[in-house]
Parts: sequence; structure tokens; C-alpha cells
Amino acid sequence: MSLIEKILNENSHVHIHDDKRIYVEDTVRSLLNDGRKMLHVVADFDFTLTVYEKNGVILPSTFGVIESNAQVK
Repeated sequence: MSLIEKILNENSHVHIHDDKRIYVEDTVRSLLNDGRKMLHVVADFDFTLTVYEKNGVILPSTFGVIESNAQVK
């Protein structure tokens, strides 16, 4: 039994759509294999930590900056 199957069997409130299952399995496997030293959490997707605008210019959120960075892609 895979880890995802175990999670689904033991937690009736957890649901994974069939077409997303492989993505979820790969993501969980990557998190487990890479460990906490490789985990980065971006929490400022809604401008709660950064400035929304400066001098009338709308600024991107932290997530927007990361998402638009070519090195991250």
C-alpha cells in the first residue's frame, strides 16, 4: 500500500481527484526524500506581509516575484 493510499484510507476527509493523484504522490515523495532542509514555504500570497503599492505603482506579492523569476522555473 502506498503512502497516499494509507493517508486516504485512514482519513475519510482527505480526497484527491484521480487526475491529480500522481502529482500529489510525487510531491509528497519529494517532500519526504528531500527533507525539511529543502522545504521553502511562501506565505505571502495575499499581501499580508509585503507592501501592496509604492508611489502609486502596484507591486507583486512575494509569490508573484518568485513565480516570475526565471531561475525558479
